[in-house]
Amino acid sequence: MESPPLNPDTQGLAALPFCVARITAGVAGAPTAIAYGTGFLYRFSLPGGDLICLVSNKHVLEGRPWIEVGFAQQTADGRRAFGPSTNIRVPAGALPVIGHPDPDVDLAIMPIVPLVNEMKAKGFDAFVLSLDNSVCITPDRAEALTAATDVIMVGFPNGLMDEANNLPVVRRGSLATPYRANYAGSRDFVIDIAAFGGSSGSPVFAFFNGMEPTPDGMTMGGQSFYLIGVLHSGPVLNAEGRIEQRPVPTQTVIVTQQMIHLGYCAKIDLLQDFLPYLERVAGPPPA
Repeated sequence: MESPPLNPDTQGLAALPFCVARITAGVAGAPTAIAYGTGFLYRFSLPGGDLICLVSNKHVLEGRPWIEVGFAQQTADGRRAFGPSTNIRVPAGALPVIGHPDPDVDLAIMPIVPLVNEMKAKGFDAFVLSLDNSVCITPDRAEALTAATDVIMVGFPNGLMDEANNLPVVRRGSLATPYRANYAGSRDFVIDIAAFGGSSGSPVFAFFNGMEPTPDGMTMGGQSFYLIGVLHSGPVLNAEGRIEQRPVPTQTVIVTQQMIHLGYCAKIDLLQDFLPYLERVAGPPPA
């Protein structure tokens, strides 16, 4: 029996733009203000079954009067349709926003399945492409991620996107620090990419094109990528000329500070810290 053809919208490098969603959110105390951010879908493996969540930053998801997530439609043959996004608004408290247990880690997740089911009940079949632990960098490969390694970041800088096709912006840069080092004592690394407002929550991938370093040397092959982290902040140059770390802003405003062409990212293994909480909430597997 012949195997079914691979869906190019769920395989390889071409699928990376389809795992993210633009986040639009309200601003507490400012009814007319709108903030932008990026989120990506991630599948957590739990004893009772898998759970798909939207992953972003605390400063993107927490304390919002409402959050709106944009979805694409799935075609009859399982492809990702090009067209304007269908946006689902989540009022405050309608879905749990779970912040990372470490107050210094700017990561947060929100279960996404209720939104998908709500759309399906209304006749909209959402295209859902989630990342999972299988695409995350492994400890042995992380050892080989030196400064100057190529990286890819997928997101919505300043909320910008291809509105007609619901597509994010894919950008390339490089690691500015060795991945195995914890930058400034945090479980962070730094990338050489300009981090504009709206990029908060963008997934960051190590990218290799034809040659990939390993702890034992180099391997030859095609293109490969590994999820290595989530953008959360970047250094800014203020009006006095001092460099300070700031969360990547979610609103486009006129300021007297300038983002430097660097971004700070939380390491992807920090997502595993959500598992104990999710397992308690989900309960034991069915008998």
